[in-house]
Amino acid sequence: MRKLLISLICFSFASARLSADEVTALKVLLNDGTKTLFVLPDKPVATLHEDSLLIISASMSVGYLRTDISECCFEKVDTVGADIQHNETNVLRYTYVDNRHVTVKGLEAGSKVAVYDAKGVFLGIRATAENNSELVIDLGELPAGMYMITITNQPTIKIIRR
Repeated sequence: MRKLLISLICFSFASARLSADEVTALKVLLNDGTKTLFVLPDKPVATLHEDSLLIISASMSVGYLRTDISECCFEKVDTVGADIQHNETNVLRYTYVDNRHVTVKGLEAGSKVAVYDAKGVFLGIRATAENNSELVIDLGELPAGMYMITITNQPTIKIIRR
C-alpha cells in the first residue's frame, strides 16, 4: 500500500505543470498533526526505505520514519509576490528558492533554529521574536556546500548552497 502511495506521489508530481504564479510544494502530514510544506526550486525524489521515507532534491533532503507519516503528497501553492500565505496552525513551511535565503514559517514564538555545516560544526542560532512565527536565515555569506537546519522537535533539514 505504501509503495503504491509513493508511486502515486511521484507520478502526480512528474505530471504537474506549473504556472508562473504556482509551484508544487511537498506536503508531509505526521500522525501528531504536524504539517510541513516544502517549497522547492527543483523536483524532489521520494524514496521509500524499509522503515523510512527519504525526500531528496538538489537543494535539500529530509527523512521521516514511515510510522510517523499520516499523509505525504504534492500540492500546488500560489506564490504571487513570492510571499506564501498560510493560516493553518501547526504547519511548518520551508522556502528556499534563491540559493541564499531559507524562510521558515509556522514556528512557535521563541522557537530556536540552529545552522550547522556538513561536518556538524555549529554556525549559529536564531530565535523567533515573541510575536513572530517566521524566520529568515541568510546563507549568502557562507561558501557553497551543504548546511543543516535544526528546529527543536522537528526533522533536520539539509540545504545545499551552490
